[in-house]
Amino acid sequence: MIKDIVVNSFTTEETSQIVIASIRQLGYWDKTNLLKPSLRGASGRGTRRIYSMNDIIELKIIISLLNSGLSVQRIRHSLQYVRGISFPLSELRILTDGNSIYFSQEEGVLVDTVKSGQMVSQIIVGRLIQEVEETVSRLFSPKQMVSNIK
Repeated sequence: MIKDIVVNSFTTEETSQIVIASIRQLGYWDKTNLLKPSLRGASGRGTRRIYSMNDIIELKIIISLLNSGLSVQRIRHSLQYVRGISFPLSELRILTDGNSIYFSQEEGVLVDTVKSGQMVSQIIVGRLIQEVEETVSRLFSPKQMVSNIK
């Protein structure tokens, strides 16, 4: 029986292929502190950067935000805020309007990372409609609803 191989570290070349960014771009992001490889950084000519799976996920987030039209400065500022909060990346939901970057971990609460954590309320109208329908059906029998409509 063959065991599943779990890869936990990636070279710059492998990372480049996975996230679809050039090696040069990854090097630039390292030098400008947008994202430094967490397992091993460059320490001189010829050394190899080694990225973790978490780094790969963050790079995919960065690239997605860049593709949404956000500036590197806004992304950098938002990532600094998000990195200061400890929770699994898998629980993170990111939203953007092309200007601000919001993240949500708790349902119904958005945090504006560009404005250093300003809270934004989220109202899901479909859920409100469902709650109203359930409340109406619980409080009123079908017969009472018909008489109330007239």
